[in-house]
Amino acid sequence: MTREERAKRVYALYENETNICDGTLEEIHKRTGLNMKLLRWMTYPGPHKRFEAGRYKRGLVFIE
Repeated sequence: MTREERAKRVYALYENETNICDGTLEEIHKRTGLNMKLLRWMTYPGPHKRFEAGRYKRGLVFIE
């Protein structure tokens, strides 16, 4: 997968069970003000599993 393809992926940002916003990482960054480094980190499997388990209150979900 190329860098351009990864940049076009669409995610949904959740806080607990509330959908905050949808879009690419850059769009979510602009809407919420969250750091891009944090958003990229949230795409990895570890933080995703912790969000699903309820240990983190914010999480990103990949939308196909």
